Amino acid sequence: MSTAFAFLLLFILVRAQTISRCMKPSSRYLVALKFNSPSRPQNVLPTEKFAVAAEPNYKETDEDIDNAEESHFKWMSDNVHFLSHAKSNLASRQSHGNSSTTPASKRNSGLDKKWRIGKPGLFRGYGVYFSSVDDCVSFMDGIRKYTAQLNGTLANSRVHAVVDRIEEDVRVSLDPEQSARTRNVSVSQTADGTKLNQQFPPWGLDRIGQRNLPLDGLYQYASFAGEGVDAYIVDTGININHQDFQGRAVWGTTKSQGSADVDIHGHGSHVAGTIGGFYSGVAKKVRLIAVKVLDDEGGGSYSELIDGLQWVSEQVARSPEKANRSVVNLSVQGRTSEILNQAIIALNQLGVHIVAAAGNNGVEACGTSPSSATPQTQVISVGATDDVDQVPQYSNFGPCVNILAPGKQIVSVDAKTADGFKELSGTSMASPHVAGSVALLLSYNQSNLKTPQQMKSFLLQQSTKNVIRDTAQGQWIQGSFVNYAGMLYLNAL
Repeated sequence: MSTAFAFLLLFILVRAQTISRCMKPSSRYLVALKFNSPSRPQNVLPTEKFAVAAEPNYKETDEDIDNAEESHFKWMSDNVHFLSHAKSNLASRQSHGNSSTTPASKRNSGLDKKWRIGKPGLFRGYGVYFSSVDDCVSFMDGIRKYTAQLNGTLANSRVHAVVDRIEEDVRVSLDPEQSARTRNVSVSQTADGTKLNQQFPPWGLDRIGQRNLPLDGLYQYASFAGEGVDAYIVDTGININHQDFQGRAVWGTTKSQGSADVDIHGHGSHVAGTIGGFYSGVAKKVRLIAVKVLDDEGGGSYSELIDGLQWVSEQVARSPEKANRSVVNLSVQGRTSEILNQAIIALNQLGVHIVAAAGNNGVEACGTSPSSATPQTQVISVGATDDVDQVPQYSNFGPCVNILAPGKQIVSVDAKTADGFKELSGTSMASPHVAGSVALLLSYNQSNLKTPQQMKSFLLQQSTKNVIRDTAQGQWIQGSFVNYAGMLYLNAL
């Protein structure tokens, strides 16, 4: 085979792959950037060959990274025809906010989202919307040309932005609800020194306060109960007027396009109740902040989820001391997205505690996001248990599940009422038990329980081992033996 023919065949294969990737008109792709420089040799992949001149004692600056990012956008705008309008498209979308309901068929291709989470270079990316296959192909060709150009003049800069990965913006969904029924409740509490006792609480609260069954009908918690801590519920919103929140719930932002500032679906309110409701919650004095990224049917996109995470990072940036006193709950699931995981990890590295539901498909949790962000990070992924210490079949499993918590027939806030409650099941209900526990523990103000690393280590160390009622503390699932994580235990302090 001649060299010319080999190059021709390679060109045809690359072109076919590009066209195949772009066969979905009216779609968005997520783009994550990374930054290479003489002071970051570990960021250069073996397949990349960039002529970056090493400078003795050089250390990149925030300005260098900003300039590298702008150079990337400028080159793309100059060389990909429809991106010349990227800034105007982005400015137009921002000016219309989330009320924009322009049909996909009438939208123009262009840059419509831009993300910066964490310190410069930690996570930067953008969303590109394509209204036609041709525009998508043009963009992918531009990325290849830009990468090739980095071997030339662009590589002479101290820092340059390279495209780390490109992914299709996929839909994200709520954990499937396994049950839903209304419940009548009453609240009774007594004082016991510096702690309070809630009598006849929801069974999940009762269970996390003791090592073993049977339940004793009490939930004991410290009187500060999450006071001074912010809990961000990245979900369908919160009914901030529900009586169980006692005025501690506030509306933060809505990133779900076309959605109103109200929780029509109800999932987010139920999650918020388990985190910090007066009757239904773990941390009864925490501030609850609604970050709506899912619509009234419970659906959304990864780009909207990243929008919500960026908003949280902006709030923390205004008061850096709040990072270690903030917890984010993510009771959502979708297929694995490295770009979403990068955004989550960047927020986590700011000092924000992040707790995520493991998912309800009864499969390996490492195949989904956000659970797949947990290995080698401080993100906490939560599986579900029932009231007899068994793991429901729907709860995802595997090494990407760090801890177990009550997640079946959990009583919490009913968003459709001012004072009602209902039962829901799923790892979506297990995750807020852990998020609420994080909030409560943060309010202890102990120096060894501030950072996400300290908190995750503490919770996993103190979790109750060997209580799951199954042979040899595990079970055969899809041909492999699964060991269970420990169960959340809150009364370790």
